[in-house]
Amino acid sequence: MKMKKTLSLPGIGTFTVTRNIRSKGIKISVHHKRGVSVTIPLFCSYSDASMFVQQKRDWIENALHKQTEKAKRFETPLENGSIIHLINGSIILVQLEPPTTNPNKQNPSVTIKRSANGFSVHAQSGLPRELLVKGINRAVRESAKEYIPERVKLLSRSTGLVPEKIYLKNNKTNWGSCSAKGNINLNIHLMRLPSILCDYVILHELAHLRHPNHGKEFHEFVNQLCLGREREFAKALKGYRPVI
Repeated sequence: MKMKKTLSLPGIGTFTVTRNIRSKGIKISVHHKRGVSVTIPLFCSYSDASMFVQQKRDWIENALHKQTEKAKRFETPLENGSIIHLINGSIILVQLEPPTTNPNKQNPSVTIKRSANGFSVHAQSGLPRELLVKGINRAVRESAKEYIPERVKLLSRSTGLVPEKIYLKNNKTNWGSCSAKGNINLNIHLMRLPSILCDYVILHELAHLRHPNHGKEFHEFVNQLCLGREREFAKALKGYRPVI
């Protein structure tokens, strides 16, 4: 049983408190975009949660600062002429000046067009980053549709590991997953990785069709599929994030 309530403290702002029957103590989690959330056991009051958050204020501010700075390191600069390289081409951002006539009817939409080397994303200058990212993600997805399923088929033939279905996702926290039904989910942003790391993620998920956990046998099998380079690839993958 879970019960949620939103509270606020000066200097911290709003945060979510969730009562959880399984909790044995107060737990704080922070995220630079989702904010602060607190989980408390049933015997704790919301006042207890507020006091605990106040006591941990310095830690919360420090954690949020570190996360924000880390996110900036992986953030792709988006400006006129920015190029996002993909395995099978590239995406170029073209920012247009807003129309000088009838400014009240400006259309803030973002459009994608085919280009000789992939896609171009066209948007008015000054648009929020979120809108630009949505447009770019559309182009990334189109590229992924053309590349990833065929790559999975090729690697499936070479390994004998065939998924039931392949789904392309735009997850922000993982590169792929495998379901109990034998389906594999692959992140569209695999397209922004070096091709060898894209293959590594695909092989990792295909390996789950035989070993549904992350035990010793699973890693030995993945290492075999990667010709002894699993650790190298896993370490290299940590240098990338599935977000723009």
